[in-house]
Amino acid sequence: MDLISHGLVGIVIGRGLNLDKKSWVLFVAACMLPDFDGVSILGGIDAVFQYHRGVTHSIVGVIVGALVLGLLYLVMTVQLSNFQKNKVLLMLCLFMIGAFGHLFLDLLTPWSMAIRWPFSDSRTVFDITSFFDPVFFAIFLLAAVVGHYRKDRKTVKVLAVVSLCLVATFFGIRYYEKGVALATVQKEAGEEGYGLPTALPHIWSVVVQREDEKARIYYIYTVNTLSQSILETRTVETLPLLDTVSDPPVDTPEKAVSYSRKDEKIQAFLAKARLPAVVVTQVGEENWQVLWYDAFMGNETRHSGITALIGEDGTITVHYAFSPDSE
Repeated sequence: MDLISHGLVGIVIGRGLNLDKKSWVLFVAACMLPDFDGVSILGGIDAVFQYHRGVTHSIVGVIVGALVLGLLYLVMTVQLSNFQKNKVLLMLCLFMIGAFGHLFLDLLTPWSMAIRWPFSDSRTVFDITSFFDPVFFAIFLLAAVVGHYRKDRKTVKVLAVVSLCLVATFFGIRYYEKGVALATVQKEAGEEGYGLPTALPHIWSVVVQREDEKARIYYIYTVNTLSQSILETRTVETLPLLDTVSDPPVDTPEKAVSYSRKDEKIQAFLAKARLPAVVVTQVGEENWQVLWYDAFMGNETRHSGITALIGEDGTITVHYAFSPDSE
């Protein structure tokens, strides 16, 4: 979920808890804490793909981050005459709750995360809402604005409770709509797949994936759950995507695809891509251009891909491209 939405959650809940200004600011920071890895943008778009939703979006990372905020709060308050050890422990618990809340909200989006790092690299995702959910954003933005002008304690507390209840109900509706989308595709197309959310709660993508020795094919159904109908069917065919990494000589498109997996940037991209697809072009007699992209993002203007140029000596040069059609 987007950083601003996480911040709004901290603002509304922090005011509902009647925190003092210092505690409130740190609680908002805790709610945004895992996105600290966003500073990787300073290293370019490739660094974002490699490090965003990485270590700081794991259970261990969240605990460490919350402990750092707890230590900061201790340093800021230990010299005060009204210092209370129990309040420090309480604030540490709140920082944990805020940071884990961030982690939970991000798990609802289609970008998987290795939350069990460093004990496991397996990735978890729930696929309930989009990266930016306009309804979620509107609920907490409205609560933040109203709470700013209605500062009495009872009102801000009611706003916080109502916001949480509305969002919990909304996510329940989205979960139900996901089931409707899957059932619609099952009924109309006779296919069983998995659902991926869009920004609109009643519009879902249902993906059916098939693969053999020659190709991987994604059948992507766009479903309107209100009318329980399929609006569009998109088919994306790509080379088979095996997990093995080949060795030189790289003399076929399949080997070029496999060999490109040696690069860490390619690995980072593929770890987060929901529907990885690839286009291979021969450059000259012995060089290959391998363009990886995410077919799930194919109809969006912010689509991005990553290109590997493989030389005849086995060298791999990688750069990011904003559209596979531009290569």
